[in-house]
Amino acid sequence: MQDAGITTINIERSDKQFPTWLSWDPNVSRLEVVHELLAVINYEKLYVDEYGYFVSRPYCSPAPRSSEYAYFTDNCRLLHQTQQQ
Repeated sequence: MQDAGITTINIERSDKQFPTWLSWDPNVSRLEVVHELLAVINYEKLYVDEYGYFVSRPYCSPAPRSSEYAYFTDNCRLLHQTQQQ
């Protein structure tokens, strides 16, 4: 990613190793390669957060996680969103 000029990266480190040699056709995009590499070590797909950081973390089932956002409406029926801490 740094070779592509991306410097705002927030990916949790992992000590996992790939089980085998991996290769891709030359026409495969870098993003596809990154997503496949992250899947091999059971990480979420890469995304960009609200601060412009490229983020990935170990996959965790949504069931035991706390909610990340709360949605509600006010008297004007406007949808608001707040990030949970």
